[in-house]
Amino acid sequence: LNVAPNTDGVIREIPLLYSFGNNDPAYMPIALRVVASLFGTPNNEIRFVPGKYIDIGTPFKVYKDRRGRIGCSYPNVTASQLKAILEQSERISALKPGESVDITNYAALYRDGESGGYVATHAGNFPRIVVEALQEYDMDKIITMKVGAEARITSDIRVRRDMDIEWVISAPYGEREWYVGNNQLRMLARCDLSAFETMGPASKKLLFCTFRVENLNGELRSSIPVLRGRTLRELCRTSWEELEKMKPGFRRDYGKPVRIPLTPENNHIVTYFGPKGEPFEYYSFYDIMNERVHGDLQGKIFIIGSSVANMFDIVSVPLDHVYPGVEVHASLMNSFLTDTFVTRLTAWQDLLILLLVGTIMGFISYMLKPLPGALLSFAFVFLYFLAAMTVFGTDNLWIEIARPTLSIILTFTAVMAYRYITEERDRKFLHATFKQYLSPELIDMMYRQKRTPRLGGDEGIRTAYFTDIQGFSTFSEKLGSPTRLVELLNEYLTAMTDILLAHYGTLDKYEGDAIIAFFGAPMPMEDHAQAACRTALGMQRALGNLRMKWRSEGDKWPAIVHNMRMRIGINSGPITTGNMGSAVRMNYTMMGDAVNLAARLESAAKQYGVYTLISDATFELVKNDFIARVVDKITVVGKSAPVTVYELLAERGSLDEEVGRMLDIYNDGLEAYFSQRWDDAVALLNESEKMEPHREIAPANMSPSTKIIGYCEELKNNPPGPEWDGVRALTSK
Repeated sequence: LNVAPNTDGVIREIPLLYSFGNNDPAYMPIALRVVASLFGTPNNEIRFVPGKYIDIGTPFKVYKDRRGRIGCSYPNVTASQLKAILEQSERISALKPGESVDITNYAALYRDGESGGYVATHAGNFPRIVVEALQEYDMDKIITMKVGAEARITSDIRVRRDMDIEWVISAPYGEREWYVGNNQLRMLARCDLSAFETMGPASKKLLFCTFRVENLNGELRSSIPVLRGRTLRELCRTSWEELEKMKPGFRRDYGKPVRIPLTPENNHIVTYFGPKGEPFEYYSFYDIMNERVHGDLQGKIFIIGSSVANMFDIVSVPLDHVYPGVEVHASLMNSFLTDTFVTRLTAWQDLLILLLVGTIMGFISYMLKPLPGALLSFAFVFLYFLAAMTVFGTDNLWIEIARPTLSIILTFTAVMAYRYITEERDRKFLHATFKQYLSPELIDMMYRQKRTPRLGGDEGIRTAYFTDIQGFSTFSEKLGSPTRLVELLNEYLTAMTDILLAHYGTLDKYEGDAIIAFFGAPMPMEDHAQAACRTALGMQRALGNLRMKWRSEGDKWPAIVHNMRMRIGINSGPITTGNMGSAVRMNYTMMGDAVNLAARLESAAKQYGVYTLISDATFELVKNDFIARVVDKITVVGKSAPVTVYELLAERGSLDEEVGRMLDIYNDGLEAYFSQRWDDAVALLNESEKMEPHREIAPANMSPSTKIIGYCEELKNNPPGPEWDGVRALTSK
């Protein structure tokens, strides 16, 4: 009966075999002894495999003794009870989740010597003569009687149906009237009254106990603890005729053999099933003795013990430090009866989990910044704890929590300390070097790829980006104060630079009001041209918002500020980027012909009355993502190779309808121009000119339409000849 606590005073695991001498037999604790007896497993069939398990056999057994009588291993499950279960096996097997069925109610034979005996039930005591009369009559006729109908069983015994679920049996014996339901009627019909002949005076014989089956979440459970799940389903696949054909001395086993797991030290981990008092119901011993407890307790297992502190049977368990010791035995019995056990991982499996969580945590700590790493570490601890508790709650698998949690914390701390001492130093150096002209994300990418600043450069296909404020030379005069000019420029450059860095552009330098930048270095970008175009559209929108803000500020700024416009030139091609300068002072910048062309395009935009001009090299890279229109075929100052230049209009899917209509007419006019159909071109371009988006604000109402119209008029008077390629040479930067 006694259960010794573990070294920390808590009962977690106990031995299941005790020996009190070298030659003495092994003894089992009460919980194991009781369940082995309820299973009907003989001692010589109980198997002990050291360090692994104790096998106590199958939960339910049916046997035929040498006199040919059928019996069961579980107490008070009679042959009549077993036969009733098998007769209802189809109903039991067909139960759906949430459904239940009552198979039998309590019934027992009593022999008293005077009346010849009676059948005791919850509906009353039925004299033997009444039960015999009911069994000789057709029970189906009684069951199917209409409400209010009455049947005469014998001259003295009558049955009347009072309502759908109740019948009244009347007879001039004993209690004279009995109110019964459908189940009680069928149970009386199944009572084996022949047992009266073998009973002595003042004796009792149980026929049926109250037996109920329910389907709980797909598992069959019954009021007899061992008849559940696989055991009950296997029993329901047996017929009564098969059992009758068994030879005397033979038996049939049902269910999976219960193997109680043991630790390497031959202890068993106790499986607790809930808080104190759950799921085990408590009854007062005094109330039991004085018959104050109502309800059907047949088939239940009772453990008698104390639950008050002054009886000195309070113990400490993982669930509670104040726990009735008697409930430890109840938990063990319930675990054995339901084949539900807590299992623990092996030492090697525990070590593998420690290595796994340590490796994952080390990777997380190394790859992330300290704050995100700390948050993710906390989340990892929580998720591990949740996973361990979930596995324990669903599969009763005990996974260590303390050591893996400590491993996560120590790993994170160690990696962060290492990074602070070594790697953060390199990150700070990169930030100090590049923070003025690179986005923090690009600096982090450079750090992860171990790219450090060094003198020299490398060439690649990149995109150069130039911006300039239209007519900025007049701003100083209009503002009247260098301080106000600096204030205006700071606001403008801050907004534009934020957009540049947000699209992973690299700021080369500021030259007064001009912004010089590039995309695709120091970190390679597959979409450097697209990023440049998104930046250009974003800057133009941001400048529009700034103009609205400056206008809302009233007289703070003159009209020239309210109407500020910005020109942008973009070109893609081979560009060399790197740290240029001396060994002690360097500047990360770009060089190459593609850079010069981008600068020329920014200034050329003025001659066409547009604000964002891109080269054909850039257009070829972005034409699937952006809408642009051909402005002209030109050669810039200092270059002989012609370049087709485009005005960047919008991202695909976001073009204004009015601009779209203008673009269709403009393209038709441009096609006529290059085909030397001057009059057609002029007619079309005059129409498109009326819809030009910048015609009201461009210098001298300049626009691509008016520019090409001027070309048409010039060439009409001086035809260029059939070999003309449409290229125009710009004469100014």
